[in-house]
Amino acid sequence: MAKRSESNRIGLGDFRVVAISALVLGGWALVTAASAAHASDGVVEINHARAQAGGITSGDASGYPVSINESGSYRLTGTLTIPGGTTSPDTDGIVITANDVTLDLNGFMVTCQRSTIPSTPCANVDGAGIGILMVGENIQISGGTVRDMASYGVFAALGTSYTLEGIRARNNRGDGFHARPSSMGRISRSIFWLS
Repeated sequence: MAKRSESNRIGLGDFRVVAISALVLGGWALVTAASAAHASDGVVEINHARAQAGGITSGDASGYPVSINESGSYRLTGTLTIPGGTTSPDTDGIVITANDVTLDLNGFMVTCQRSTIPSTPCANVDGAGIGILMVGENIQISGGTVRDMASYGVFAALGTSYTLEGIRARNNRGDGFHARPSSMGRISRSIFWLS
């Protein structure tokens, strides 16, 4: 059996098959499966490669932002680095539009970089890119860092209900956390730097 690294935990046993197609050639079957990767505990795993591929939830296009539009539990298995490009970095990292979502950042980071050599954070220029945008009810986010975004680190839209625990949002061009009127939530053990 092939050894799997901690940063790439997706294996054949981790797939919940949504669609299967098979091609039989000379007694050999080529089987393909399309689905979101689930850990053995049913949590959907998210990392940079999965974000680039898309399909984390139905309607999630390849690249950023990662669109979470289905209720459930999600966990980062690696840092998400949003490429900010050479102009205004307006791309969000994660957009949560479903109700009843739990997102465990699992100690990882959501960050934006305009270039990798030298490393230039998106926070150095004006832009609209938000690290994590919440638009829904009963959203819970825990355990990680959101930094270097061109706008806010974490943003709660109008009418959002949320719980944030153990979040660090720093070095964002906008505030580390911003909540619109009529959103309500609970924040514990978190640090948000203000711009």
